[in-house]
Amino acid sequence: MARDNLDTAKRYLAAIANNVSRDELATFFGPGMEVTEMPNRIYPKGQKRDVPAMLEGLERGKKMLRKQSYTVLHAMEDGDRVSLEVLWEGVLAVPVGTLTAGATMRAYSGMFLEFRDGKIISQRNYDCFEPF
Repeated sequence: MARDNLDTAKRYLAAIANNVSRDELATFFGPGMEVTEMPNRIYPKGQKRDVPAMLEGLERGKKMLRKQSYTVLHAMEDGDRVSLEVLWEGVLAVPVGTLTAGATMRAYSGMFLEFRDGKIISQRNYDCFEPF
């Protein structure tokens, strides 16, 4: 099961990067799925979101980005838990901070996913953005 969960986690990140539809992305989530983003440069107080709020945030993000990618640098799995060290890169469609449109924004993230029956029920992110 754990290997399937790691594969699902990688497919989930690829789906986000490929701008799949909201409905397609929602197929990765189990009941009660919640995303927690720990405090970072974009969300200084952090935030917790349910699936509809998370999908809405991704839609807003699509307007800011020309493209994005996730590179899994390291991964560990333990039953229904998958831990990922990820490099996120987004090419900006609009200026952000000191970065101009067309520049690449980067974040190094620790992502911790919990699965139930092959579906993600919890995601915790620790995002460290390069200066912008």
